[in-house]
Amino acid sequence: MRGILAGLLLLLCSSGASATLIAYWNFAGYTDASSATTIAASAGTGTLTITGFPDADLTVVGGTTINETVPADVAQKEAIQLKNAANNGDYLDLAFSLTGFQDPVLTYVSQRNTDGFNPVNPSNTPINTFNAGTLVTRDFTGVGALANQASVILRYTVGGASGGGGARNDIDNIQINASTFIPEPSTCALLSTGLLGLVISCRRARG
Repeated sequence: MRGILAGLLLLLCSSGASATLIAYWNFAGYTDASSATTIAASAGTGTLTITGFPDADLTVVGGTTINETVPADVAQKEAIQLKNAANNGDYLDLAFSLTGFQDPVLTYVSQRNTDGFNPVNPSNTPINTFNAGTLVTRDFTGVGALANQASVILRYTVGGASGGGGARNDIDNIQINASTFIPEPSTCALLSTGLLGLVISCRRARG
């Protein structure tokens, strides 16, 4: 009995878990829609909601194999294109669950023209300027507030575009990966104490 409980504690509090795909969008078969477009994940579970861009400024273009995973976009390698500097301040929400997971890492491919948007964080501080076909990584490892949360939303507000309707950004193959949730050391200590009490109770019951 004690060996089984010790093994359970080791399993719960061990480190070094490999990354798991939480959600992936490859935009295969995506059809243009109106504002507040919501796109279900191609793999895993999650939604991408694009708010503010009118239909005329949200379209489908040729995509890429960079950062592609299963299922592959075998048909036309599609990507979404965001256009028009008038949409500065509009945003994209990635919604997903991290129940049982922690340390999410967001990766995607972006391509912009010289007038295109620079995604910014909610405080409007620029986080990246894209070049053609750039693989972008946003690593949230160590952000404890995200660990084991049933509902997580990452919001990217776009800004910095110029040139009117000529501004554009292409986005493809968005991935969110995360590691298995590992309880904090204090939690492991409480589990250890509880398991020890259980072992003692079992011995007393046998006695």
